[in-house]
Amino acid sequence: MDYMKRVEIDNTNQLLATTFYIHKNAVHHGLCKNIDDWKWSSYHTFLSEKATVLKREVVLDWFGGIEEFLNYHQQEIHLKEAIILEE
Repeated sequence: MDYMKRVEIDNTNQLLATTFYIHKNAVHHGLCKNIDDWKWSSYHTFLSEKATVLKREVVLDWFGGIEEFLNYHQQEIHLKEAIILEE
């Protein structure tokens, strides 16, 4: 049994949605009010120019650039409309 409920990401939309979910998780669970407030998120690393092992440019390119990355992450969380993937 996969307790982590992992799924294979097989398309760009799913990849973008998963990245969004990871970055907005603290907001969704009420640990902070704004994505910018959660200091333990990799979200900040994608906006920084500091050296990182993360593939910053690759990820930002998935979103279409830094402005699109920022815009995508400012949308509301609508988990009631999320698609539940089969296990």
